Amino acid sequence: MAQSVWYRVKGQLANVCLTRVLLCALTVIIFLPLVHLIFRYLAPTRPGPVVGVRLGKYREGSTAVAYPALAPIFSATTRAAVASLQACLDAIYHQPHEKESAVLFDRVAARLSVYDAVTKTGNWCDFTVRESRLGDCLMEVRIQRGNLIDGDIADLEFILKQWFQPGGPGGSVGVTSFHLVVLTGDSQLIGPLTERCVFGKDTITELCCGLKFVIAKDAFFQVNTLATEKLYEEVRRRCKAILKGEDKPVHSAILLDICCGTGTIGLCLADCFEKVIGIELIPSAVENAKMNAKLNDITNAQFYAGKAELVLKDLMRDLPEDKEIIAVLDPPRAGVNLGVIEAIRRCERVQHLIFVACDLSRAVANFEAFARPPSRKYVGAPFFPTVASCIDLFPHTPGIEIVLSLKRLPSSDYYLTRSTGYRLKYSSDGWLFRRLELPRENRMTFGSLLLWLFSTRLITTFERDPAIEG
Repeated sequence: MAQSVWYRVKGQLANVCLTRVLLCALTVIIFLPLVHLIFRYLAPTRPGPVVGVRLGKYREGSTAVAYPALAPIFSATTRAAVASLQACLDAIYHQPHEKESAVLFDRVAARLSVYDAVTKTGNWCDFTVRESRLGDCLMEVRIQRGNLIDGDIADLEFILKQWFQPGGPGGSVGVTSFHLVVLTGDSQLIGPLTERCVFGKDTITELCCGLKFVIAKDAFFQVNTLATEKLYEEVRRRCKAILKGEDKPVHSAILLDICCGTGTIGLCLADCFEKVIGIELIPSAVENAKMNAKLNDITNAQFYAGKAELVLKDLMRDLPEDKEIIAVLDPPRAGVNLGVIEAIRRCERVQHLIFVACDLSRAVANFEAFARPPSRKYVGAPFFPTVASCIDLFPHTPGIEIVLSLKRLPSSDYYLTRSTGYRLKYSSDGWLFRRLELPRENRMTFGSLLLWLFSTRLITTFERDPAIEG
């Protein structure tokens, strides 16, 4: 499909999802063409392993791969890495060798075969390429141990090192870090594993929004750095618009970066806030965030490890009461735990929330939880979406990143009663709703209620949030 046609179709799909699911307007869709994190699978479509990307889903019975040399989303470095690994495999399985290496190559060819996800036999699983704009390139090959002995793994490690290190046949790829992962479980994804650094360093360094980020091999970092910069610029614009609408100085507010990971959003926005506070469940990610703050001489950012619902309660007591607080929530693809949403709703000083979602269908439950009426479980006034925009972090795929602004509704503008059905009270200036009452016998789930409100046009112009319009 032509790129311009694909973009138009993707934009239409995003607009339908936003208006029918989130009930707010799509302001802009931003497209960028380059992906920096690529996974490769190896499958037996001919004698010996073939490197490529899977053509279909495993659950649908597809294990075939295709060589991605001409795919527009792959960078030159990624294409070179794929070609070089394929050349290495061809050398092991198909080409005659000089006397001193023939025994070694033949032994590896005889012992290692392609992993079959159906029969759970074989060894070659997949490999990963991670590259940065600063010239770093990390490669990781994963194999199943199966019936391999330590000597077999040592032989493979020696071949890969000689092939990809500077001066070897694959040295022109410019690999700065090469890792071999040996899995011992029944699945490629589950089970004990052994990691070996074949050569190079354990991290790569990426440049994003003018800052340097040291990224561990398994640490999360957005797959498309150029689009990530656009994403963070959009979050920055939203924060400034909120503060302008509230008549608050930009540099006097506090940013709560919830589910902060390695701190990328908070650190990239640190120059806009008096203080940045990041909360993350994984301790190693928090240590990485602290290291990146120090690397970039950022002194107004603090990061805490722990469950957000527990950390938030203690933090809010210590924050100055005269400071505006904006929360940014960038959860994993599956969405955020409902306990985190309950904790945010209890924080009455948080009036504005920016939600970054990479999978809209999975995030709908989170949006509903933010919008549910106050109850014993959901303490505090609800948040409703006001405006959204999309960033194309995943070009040539159906996936898209959503940046959604939510604003807390004052209790005077919103309430529901279970005795007479749902009732929504609208603000005096009419920018949110008109009054609505549903009879008791017509009750529906809260999600169905929201969709019904949209379909009957009883919800109007969320995008007119004055804070966002500013």
